[in-house]
Amino acid sequence: MNKIAIVEDDVTCSNLLVNYLCRYNKENGQNVQADVFRSAVDFLSDYDCSYFAVFMDIDMPMMNGMDAARKLRLADQSVSIIFTTNLANYAISGYEVNALDFMVKPITYFNFVSKLEKAVTAHKTSTDLPIQINLKDKMVVVKSSELYYVESDAHMVIYHTAKGDFAVRKKLCEAEEALKDCNMAYCGKSYLVNLYNVDSVDGKTVTVHGKPLPISRSKEKDFMRALTLYLGGNSVGGGNV
Repeated sequence: MNKIAIVEDDVTCSNLLVNYLCRYNKENGQNVQADVFRSAVDFLSDYDCSYFAVFMDIDMPMMNGMDAARKLRLADQSVSIIFTTNLANYAISGYEVNALDFMVKPITYFNFVSKLEKAVTAHKTSTDLPIQINLKDKMVVVKSSELYYVESDAHMVIYHTAKGDFAVRKKLCEAEEALKDCNMAYCGKSYLVNLYNVDSVDGKTVTVHGKPLPISRSKEKDFMRALTLYLGGNSVGGGNV
């Protein structure tokens, strides 16, 4: 799941960042989503560790961004914090909360993209595991973030990845065992989904990196529980596959 939080009381600024994100997604074929919060209090009141990056305004009423970041670090040590501010010297204090970076307003599109991609890289570095796919005539290695889902087809399993689709003769349960540390969950008896790449869930369908997959009645409860745990920052499960 690729999700960021924008904590900004200035509607014009938050709308600008959302528009920048939409442009970034369109230009790069990505599907990073954003939740917008008008205050740090609202952001922290029900924080669930589902974000890989937080764009945090420093100068906000009720609770400023620096105080909010200190409280955030008590709940989440890994999320990337990127401060937005009118004055650069305000962001120096960000080192005490291990902030990734800061942006001085007015924020340009290219500055936003630079910081966003820095956060994406930091997130992948901290979560990626190597997955080795042993084919008949060669071996392919992908990062866990590059694995979208695994599909069972007759006596084969198909690994759908950023590098292409790879078919291996084995059982889906064998692939599941090898991927036990990669936050995988069944949405149906023939589909093992990488929860990191879930875009959305709509009724009986889960969209994984743009591909809609059916959620079976028998797997629905366990799948939604696994997804909820994952979004809450808990591990659900590379390995040689």
